[in-house]
Amino acid sequence: MIQVLILPLLLLQTPGYTVERDVVFATVAGEPLKMDVFRPEKPVRQPVPAVVALHGGAWVGGKRSDMDAISIELVKQGVLVVASQYRLAPRFKYPAQLDDAQTAVRYLRAESKKLGIDGNRIGAVGVSAGAHLALFLGATDDRKDPFKDQSSRVKAVVTFAAPTDLSKEYPAALDPIYQMVLGKKKDEAHEEVRKGSPVNFVDRRSAPAFFLHGTADQVVPFAQLGLIVDRYKEHKIRHEAVAIEGASHAVIDKPEGVRAAQRALTWLVEELKR
Repeated sequence: MIQVLILPLLLLQTPGYTVERDVVFATVAGEPLKMDVFRPEKPVRQPVPAVVALHGGAWVGGKRSDMDAISIELVKQGVLVVASQYRLAPRFKYPAQLDDAQTAVRYLRAESKKLGIDGNRIGAVGVSAGAHLALFLGATDDRKDPFKDQSSRVKAVVTFAAPTDLSKEYPAALDPIYQMVLGKKKDEAHEEVRKGSPVNFVDRRSAPAFFLHGTADQVVPFAQLGLIVDRYKEHKIRHEAVAIEGASHAVIDKPEGVRAAQRALTWLVEELKR
């Protein structure tokens, strides 16, 4: 049974914005899904755009508070941001993670009036595994319970170090991730890998995107950036891509990475306000 609850357990007052922690936006398979809601204290206009922020952690770890810095940077630019939880592997196999990210988008649309947001101006930002999910939000529109009358597609996407094609070469040390996330060994998960690769779902309807990736990324190979850019070019989708020379998987471990990240987030807000 799926239930939808709103539990504002903690409201923090901070200059320029408020943060409402632990808002339960759905309960799926007995698992309450929570988000932290960052609201502009003085929105430039009503209703405001919204962004779903998705943390990294190889689909098996991480937490939504990892997205606090990005969320604060965005909310200060006048958009509502939700740092959203998704169920983690190995307990929950993919596509549970994507289902939950899509549910968060549909929740925002279903509750847009209450939240004071424009349901037509929702974007996504993700880091690593979260970037992988964000790309799907820009390229697909699955409509399931809960809120199945709402679209799960977003208007614009920003990604940091996104895995884009799971069939390509990753470090051998990451092979166990395939088993944990997909439920099969890498060399046995051909269909699961295909369905789990955002690059296979990009088409002319896909959302504009801003991609960032470090050239020295030893977790998600830098070549993954070129794969998604090629597909965007093929379908003539508006995008920007920034390669951070010498940056690791963290992307912002170089000053130019920090500057590129700030530029990307500003780009996202501008896209949502177009």
